[in-house]
This record gives sequence, C-alpha cells and structure tokens, in this order.
Amino acid sequence: MPRALREADRLSYGVLVGFRAVAVSVALLVGSPTLAGAAPADALNAPAERRSGIVLSLAGVGGFGSGSGYPNSVSKIDRPEAYSSSGWLPGYGMSLCVMGALADALNFGGWFATTTFENGAWKSTGLGGGLRLELFPLYPFGIKDLGVAASFGVGQTTVRANSGVPDPAEGTQSTIRFGAFYEWSLLRFLGGHVSVGPLVEYETIFARSITRNALLGGARVVFYGGP
Repeated sequence: MPRALREADRLSYGVLVGFRAVAVSVALLVGSPTLAGAAPADALNAPAERRSGIVLSLAGVGGFGSGSGYPNSVSKIDRPEAYSSSGWLPGYGMSLCVMGALADALNFGGWFATTTFENGAWKSTGLGGGLRLELFPLYPFGIKDLGVAASFGVGQTTVRANSGVPDPAEGTQSTIRFGAFYEWSLLRFLGGHVSVGPLVEYETIFARSITRNALLGGARVVFYGGP
C-alpha cells in the first residue's frame, strides 16, 4: 500500500476515535446533574449563566508545520523523484468560527481556517472548514472558562519547494483540529459580551497524496450574544 495512503488510513482511524471521544464527552457533560444546577434532562434548557446566543470568534496563531507527499496525480504518487518533504517550518494562521451557544458549557457550529508555513527553501499553505464543537468539561466543578475544542471538515494543503523542483505536493480531503483554550470576559457589548484568551491547537490535513501536521498557539477574541 502506498506510504501516503497508509498515513491517510491511520489518520482516518484517528478521526473515528476523535468523534467517539467527543460524543462521550458531550453525553457526560450534558448528562451531569450539576450542570447549571439542572437535572440531566434539563441541562440544555437551563437558564444561561455564562454563554448563550450566537458565538462569533476570530483567532490568530503562530507555530510550526511540516508537510510531505506527492503531486496529486496517479502517475506521480509514490514515485521517489516526485516526493517532497518540507521538515518543520515556522508560520502563522487565522481562524473564524460562527457557532451557537447551546448551553453554558457547549458551543457548536461552523469554522474556517487558513495557515502558511515557510522558510528559505520550502512553503506550505493550508485551509479548511467544517464543523466545530467546543466543550467546557470542568464547568460543573466551578472552572467555567477552560474549554476544549474539536474541528472536523474538508482540508486542502500544498508543499512547494522554492526552487520549483520537484513539482508541488498537494491534495484535498480532510482536516482535523484538536485544542484547548481559556476565556476572560472583557466587556459588555450589544447585549452580550466579549471574551479574550489564549489557545493551543494541533492540526492535521491529509489526503491520499499528502499529509501536513501543525502545532499552533495564539489568542482569540469571541463575542457571545448573551447573557
């Protein structure tokens, strides 16, 4: 089996494991009788204390990314002379999320992100979009602003040698992001409030022809429609 395909298969298995972990976390969190002082069946309908309404967030990140693979052509995949591997590159990125706060400890919606990593010899770009889930798993225990996030969707990435040789590695298929963040409420605004805080994330974009991984850290600004 081609190396790039084996890597994609392993990552696809990781996606399934990730979805299962997220599902279990949601079940435990929503089912907690201490969440906002509500009975399990009423957890999502409990009066909002921290978060409600629309959720808009913008994040800027920096970090390191590494990609490897082949041009997205059947005739070039797994041909050694067409293989590219960038090593770890410094870079930056941004993400935008449009979600809804379904409960004080649960945000869900859509996201879009783009990243660029480069040095004197290599450049890698990536973008992705899809669904995002944010949980505050320690909310029932009084730690109400520490969150974890999982994002899944369609991703596209390239790895290009600045010399032009070999041809750029590229592919479009899937992307996954996992991370953690913290929020500090900054100010009241338009009936809701604005929060800011740090975040750390791991990102992978993978297809049959290419895989790219990134470690990211930065800050985000988020607006909650209420309370």
